[in-house]
Amino acid sequence: MYIKNMFKLLILITLLNLSSCKNNITKSNIIQSNRFSDLNSITSTADSNTLVIFDIDNVIVVPSNTLLSTNFKEFIGYLKNAIQTKGYSYQDKEKIMSLVWYDYYGNKEKVNLVDLKTPKLINRLQKNGIKVMGLTAFNAEPYGYFTNLISTRINTLKGFNISFYSFGFKDVGASLSKDINFKNGILFASKISKGQALKIFLNNANYKPKKIIFIDDKYENIKSVQDFCTESDIIFKGIHYISSEENINQSFDAIKAKNELDKILKEHNNIKNKNISYESLSSQFLLNGLLTADPKDYDKPPVVDHIKWMKYIHDFLKNNEKSDISKVSHDNPMSHFDTRDAKEVLAPLLKKFFNYDLNNEVINRLFKKECEYYKDDSKKSSIKYFLQDKVKLDLYNNATKAYNIIKGNTVIILGQTPAYLGIMMDEIKKTNNDSITKIIFVPFSGRPDYIQKLKGKWNIKSSYLNLLSKNKELVFRQMLTERGFSSKNLLKSNQKIFILDNSSGPSFASFLAIICRWLYEENNTLPEITLLHASNQKDLFIQNDKNRWVNIEKLNLKMSDNLIFNFPVIFLDMDDKILRSFDKISDNLRIVPSSNSLYWRKNYHNLFKQYPTPEAKKLIQEYREYVDKKKKVHNN
Repeated sequence: MYIKNMFKLLILITLLNLSSCKNNITKSNIIQSNRFSDLNSITSTADSNTLVIFDIDNVIVVPSNTLLSTNFKEFIGYLKNAIQTKGYSYQDKEKIMSLVWYDYYGNKEKVNLVDLKTPKLINRLQKNGIKVMGLTAFNAEPYGYFTNLISTRINTLKGFNISFYSFGFKDVGASLSKDINFKNGILFASKISKGQALKIFLNNANYKPKKIIFIDDKYENIKSVQDFCTESDIIFKGIHYISSEENINQSFDAIKAKNELDKILKEHNNIKNKNISYESLSSQFLLNGLLTADPKDYDKPPVVDHIKWMKYIHDFLKNNEKSDISKVSHDNPMSHFDTRDAKEVLAPLLKKFFNYDLNNEVINRLFKKECEYYKDDSKKSSIKYFLQDKVKLDLYNNATKAYNIIKGNTVIILGQTPAYLGIMMDEIKKTNNDSITKIIFVPFSGRPDYIQKLKGKWNIKSSYLNLLSKNKELVFRQMLTERGFSSKNLLKSNQKIFILDNSSGPSFASFLAIICRWLYEENNTLPEITLLHASNQKDLFIQNDKNRWVNIEKLNLKMSDNLIFNFPVIFLDMDDKILRSFDKISDNLRIVPSSNSLYWRKNYHNLFKQYPTPEAKKLIQEYREYVDKKKKVHNN
């Protein structure tokens, strides 16, 4: 009995030893190391029957940005949450995230070699006739801005003199499996394990090496390839390479993350706006849109809104085409068209929508060669309100904030509403002896060329004022050039451009379309543009389809279905009541004239020299003196 029990015990000990031996063999086939010398010594054992496989990320290259290299998961989580709260669309989210992945995977300028000796090691192995390939879990499918990420990845490695192309197998794209892709010696496998991907690839290539050496920064990837080798009777040596993880425990820096997010969003906005085609800028003229409108859309906005004023003119002309009218009432839209407007704008529109021939004889008899600019003198704004201390202080605080934002760059003061804010900014600039910052006042009213649905009775009634012909646009460019803003000047100054207004979006979008079209036509690149909004974001309102004012979270920068701008916006914090008072200011206190696109004519100098008005000059002087007093108090 004793001998029998001893025999069982010996068998058990033998089995345990065998199991332990097997485990030791398994562990000895995978080593963990952060030393390049281990890669060197282990790969030196390779021969012509060995396949050496390198993972790419964190083995060959690593992001230079510490947020991506040491806190990748935390940073991605932070980005996704921040992008979500900013209200970006799903398509925008994908594009923004693709910029992050591009920094992590595909931009040579933003990645470093884990070890500078790695390219020489790979080249030496290849020269010795050893097969070397890449194996990465990188997603090869089109994503966001990038339609060919595989080529981007390959080109990044080429920038470091690394190429797996000599591996010797043909590119097979995604024909092997929907889950893998092989090109230029790199196997891309993002949806299945690396072991499974390698099995599919080698079986298809009808190639079985005697030995595989695999270097990866993740143990589970090495284990999956080891399992494949065990199953296929291939000698395996794995290196769990953790050199890139030396700083992985650095704490997450929220300030760095915010700064990086700002850079990424800025890059996204720049790419999006630079991708606006000239066709979308040039083919979307309001006039062209009306002239090419399909009859089935005549009862839909915005066409139906424009047909209303066209019908008024058509009926008037038809009833009076043989009469001699010395003066047309201002209430008649026809009074705003001169003879050139009648030929360029009215004649083709009336022909299309009413089949009415507006001939030269009628034009010369019923339209003026030069229209007088209409000024509504029936209402006057009280200067007393704008001289109140609370108004001056609010304006001064926001002018100071705006100046600090735009300092050293160019700002466009768009139209009358922000004009007094611009005056204070200009005085602050002078008190700082600033000769670099440019503050340009631009007369700009309405929504030139705006072809979206019009809202509000006033907008619909006067929508003809938004008509813009090529000749009128050239006049506007001339006026801008005289004020120091031109396509050529932008290139010379290399300054950022800020545009200040109090628009819910359409005025900004209309001005941007004109500027971008100008730059495109002169083959100039789009500068960095930021919109400055005078109000607090919580006070941003727009009219809905029921003509009710509703709060909105972001500006509506849509000109048409094919033309949507996406420039960054910075909100100031003007008191809403005070800002609305400046928005409704009457002609007696205007710094710049009301200047709808229909009024952009060659005789604009005659109008501009009337502004600022006498009362406006008094208010300007008061505001400049207020800034000077504040400066003296601050200095004391």
